[in-house]
Parts: sequence; structure tokens; C-alpha cells
Amino acid sequence: MEAEMVEDVLQDTLLSIHRFLHTFLPGRAVGPWIYAICGNRIADHYRRKRRIQLVESEIDVEDSMVVGAAAQNHESTGTAVDAVRRLPRRQRRIIELLKIDGLSVKEVSVQTGMSESAVKTTAFRGYETIRKLLR
Repeated sequence: MEAEMVEDVLQDTLLSIHRFLHTFLPGRAVGPWIYAICGNRIADHYRRKRRIQLVESEIDVEDSMVVGAAAQNHESTGTAVDAVRRLPRRQRRIIELLKIDGLSVKEVSVQTGMSESAVKTTAFRGYETIRKLLR
């Protein structure tokens, strides 16, 4: 496990111990009770991480389809290129870096100084704008 993830799970575990202290039965061993809470927090972390990855991969597939449609439209009518040109400067730059230059979200984050989540959000908003303009 990554250090940051370990810290998050530890913090969640400690908060859960505090929150559910009323469920502890006096006279019972504390170790198994804490171990169960910790195991549940680890499972929660991986469930949350898996959900985020599934949503991101669905968005990436959908976004790739939009960019692919934009490229096809560019060859035939040029309207997709116009739609991309009409995007706000920041959204246009992020989409160019991700889809045209082929950089990863992390690489775009480093290059632009934005957080990875801000890059994803900006790109998503740009894709939504392109969809609306192409309709």
C-alpha cells in the first residue's frame, strides 16, 4: 500500500473507532474489534478506488469516442474543429494535451501546474461542451 493510502486508512480507522466506540462490549478483547474495523476501512478504500477507476475508464472511452468523432467530422465538414476552437482557452489546451499530444493526466498536471483532479474536471467539461456544440 502507498504511504498516503496507509495514512488515509489509518485516519479512517481511528475515526471509526471513535465513532463506533459504543459498539464495543466491555470484557471482550479489543484487538479483534479494532482489527475488524481496520479491515472494513481497507475494504472501503479499495471499493472506492475501484469505483473511481471504473468511472474514469468509462469517461475516457466516451471522451475518446467524442475526439474520434471530432477527427472524422474534421475530415468531412470541419465542424468539430470549430467546436474545439470555440472552447475556453483552458479547456482547449487540456484537451489538446490529453488527446492530441497523448499526454497522461499526470503529465498534463505537471506541465500546467493544475492538480490531476482539476485536469480531469476541466477535460470533462470541455468534452461536454464539444458534445453540445456538435448537436
